[in-house]
Amino acid sequence: LGGSAFLILPMLFFVPRDYEGPLAATMVVVAYLVNYPHFAHSYQIFYRNFGRKARGEGYDRSLQLRYIFAGVIVPVIMALFFAYGAAASNTRLLGFAANAMFFFVGWHYVKQGYGMLMVDAVLKRKFFDDRDKKVLLVNSYAVWILAWLQTNTAVTQGQYYGLQYYTFAAPSWITDIAVLAAVGSTAATLLMLARRWRKNGGLPYNGIVAYVASLYLWILIARINPLWLLVVPAL
Repeated sequence: LGGSAFLILPMLFFVPRDYEGPLAATMVVVAYLVNYPHFAHSYQIFYRNFGRKARGEGYDRSLQLRYIFAGVIVPVIMALFFAYGAAASNTRLLGFAANAMFFFVGWHYVKQGYGMLMVDAVLKRKFFDDRDKKVLLVNSYAVWILAWLQTNTAVTQGQYYGLQYYTFAAPSWITDIAVLAAVGSTAATLLMLARRWRKNGGLPYNGIVAYVASLYLWILIARINPLWLLVVPAL
């Protein structure tokens, strides 16, 4: 569904804001049908034979520790955080958690886009070398950080699906640096893709569509239209 963003998101410019409520309800249903089964199956894959993973049976030490951290420590920290926020009725704390969600969802999106590009490159036999991969990763992280900083230029309160969240006041000079980094890494990525196209006689185009959609449409410019923010999670 990711590539459909190039068609669906521009069409939303013609949808009146009066339809924000029905659109939000529709996207919640779509997310239940598409996203949540995807999430559930991901957890099934992750926690399959988790005892062996936690004990390091057949896994090197670093991977074992990563499984323990991601599969045990992080869920415990999150459970304690939300339990405290609910018990203390601290809605502001929970609002900052929503901001943190935007931060980590952005990381998830860019890694997802990069991963799909790598898979398509292997399937199409249009490989990227290590230097190319570093360019793509640097660009992914630069765009991700810029997208998050753009929403944290001042302490404000917003709403997302009825949930109030709070932003931070990041110094403007940090955002300026992030803009330069994102522009520079995007230019470097375009040059790298042009060079790879000449060398390989083509590119893994489906993967590139996924990469561009996840970085630029889903997180960097999604906020130019409030309706986009409702639709992107279902894509």
